[in-house]
Amino acid sequence: MIELPQNISRTNPNGLQIRSARHEDFPAVFSVLSQMHKEASLDEDSSETAFCEILESPSRVILVAVESGTVVATLDLFIMANMTRGGRPWAGIENLVVDAEHRRAGIGKALMEVAVDLAREQGCYKLQLVSHQRRNVAHDLYRQIGFDAPVHGYRRYL
Repeated sequence: MIELPQNISRTNPNGLQIRSARHEDFPAVFSVLSQMHKEASLDEDSSETAFCEILESPSRVILVAVESGTVVATLDLFIMANMTRGGRPWAGIENLVVDAEHRRAGIGKALMEVAVDLAREQGCYKLQLVSHQRRNVAHDLYRQIGFDAPVHGYRRYL
């Protein structure tokens, strides 16, 4: 069974703390996610239930970026077992969102770097994410930190 560390805490040279989310972070995480996903967000009670379920999953971790004691960004990292690639797992990122007032300050990059490190530490052969084609600024960030888009993806909402 894949188990991510649940007590992650790293501080970058600029004093930004990247750590695992805690139950008490829910209101701030919900607020940040609501900025990007207004039309797709759950109501607050359902979101809190999902948040708690994610926190209890050994193969997932919600990371938060904390600046001056305030949660300013979040992402959800998950690791999946794999039956190919020598059994090496793969990682995925969902819901990378930086608070609107804190964008373009390197916070998203700092979160992504921690996610990359965690995936590497777990022996993952790839880290993948999906970003809507209209999010050009995010795409620039992903390319800047070494991601590429070699495939054309498809999805079907169920």
